[in-house]
Amino acid sequence: MAGRAVLLIPHRSETGDEAALPGNYRKILAIVRDFDGPVQVRAVGERLGLDTSVRGKLEPLRAKMTKLADRKIIQVRLDLPVFRERDAAAMSIRALNALLDSHGLSMKPGEQQRFSEAYFRHLQDRLKTPRAIKRYFGQADATLGSLVHNVDLVDFLLVTFLRTSEPGVYRMLARHRAELTGTSFHPTA
Repeated sequence: MAGRAVLLIPHRSETGDEAALPGNYRKILAIVRDFDGPVQVRAVGERLGLDTSVRGKLEPLRAKMTKLADRKIIQVRLDLPVFRERDAAAMSIRALNALLDSHGLSMKPGEQQRFSEAYFRHLQDRLKTPRAIKRYFGQADATLGSLVHNVDLVDFLLVTFLRTSEPGVYRMLARHRAELTGTSFHPTA
């Protein structure tokens, strides 16, 4: 099951609701109790004598176990595969390509180099989860619209990162915009 989400059913003690359950549900609970720790639906199916070689044959059992979980008779824990650095990088690349495609843009080699350098030096440390990646590229997509041909794309992406991930820094940049862009002049006394 490597790389796929797996439902695990932890051990559960007897409850008052069990007596009211049909026999096949009580049998499922007894099997779950026999395991020392979480158990996969497939393992329960094997103990019940079901054909576990075909995924679809386990669906009725999965539905019964879901009903038990919904009634809080058994507890369900969802174990997700680890989201690795390479997964985050691949998801970021897909999101960047989708952003570029949705606005009819492409990056020149120099822009690719600038963004890659910024990504691997700074952004990847903050874009480690699917939620963070979706939030960042979603914000970039939502705000790029009318600016698409009026901004340097890499600068825009970096400022968007600051705006979404470091709002305090973004506000400070806005306050000191004139000094940072060289548009203010303060003669020394």
